Parts: sequence; structure tokens; C-alpha cells
Amino acid sequence: MQGGPGEAVERLAAGTLDAVVAVVSAPWRQLAQVASRLPLTILALDPVAMDRVMTDVPGLVSLAIPARTYPGQESTVRSLAATALLVTDADTPDSVVVAALESIFAATAIPGRGVAASRLSRERALDGVTIPLHPGAAAYFRPHPPGEQPRG
Repeated sequence: MQGGPGEAVERLAAGTLDAVVAVVSAPWRQLAQVASRLPLTILALDPVAMDRVMTDVPGLVSLAIPARTYPGQESTVRSLAATALLVTDADTPDSVVVAALESIFAATAIPGRGVAASRLSRERALDGVTIPLHPGAAAYFRPHPPGEQPRG
């Protein structure tokens, strides 16, 4: 299809398309705009099919779209998400990598940062990662002994 996901959701609203499957970050502005004008149903994916796809496609992880992310969405919707990565080469100093990670995860604690930031967590940060970590990132995410504070 030509046009992309934004055009696809507009065609859905116009009734010239029956469904849209897209890789976007929720809340997706175009979908929220259409859902505010028309009654749409955001469908959950089948859990068995999701498990099969996650096994077969590296980098996909389970995602819960919280209730009320979109107008008319009264319950949580189970879906899949593609892993988003920051990639650098081995020559980047560990301190730069650690500072970037500290900045990213510190932003999750700021009120009003939005749904995307609220989904970030150190605990799930490596879910779906299929490439080697930079040594600085490996150190940042390494488990710490009880009582010792992790960096970041």
C-alpha cells in the first residue's frame, strides 16, 4: 500500500480499509484523532499466536496498551512491540554510554513525560535484544549485590 500508516488509518476512518496493522508508538496521534471522531475497536492479539511470533522473530516483545490510551478503549489491549535500540560502536567510551543510559532512565521518573517514557524500565530494557551489548551498557545493566545501589 502506498502512503504509509497515517494514510491507512485515515482510509480506515473513511471506510475504504477494513483494518490497519502498523508499528507505531502508543499513543499514536493519528489513531487517537480518528478514535475521537469514530468508534473504533483496538483488537488484542491472540496470546498463543503472539508467543509463536515472538519465538520466531527476534526483537519482538509482548506489550500491554493500557486502558484509556485511546478514546473508547476501556480495557488493556495485548499486542506486540518491536525492540528499539540505541546502537554505537565499540570505540564509544563507556562513560558516554553510561551517561546516555542514566539520562534515558532518569527521564522515566519525571511526571508528565508521557506513555512512551513510562514504559521504559531497567528490568525490561534488555527484552528482545539480540545483539551484543557495548561494554558500558553491559556494566550498566549488570545485576548488583543486595544492598548495593545500581548506577543510574
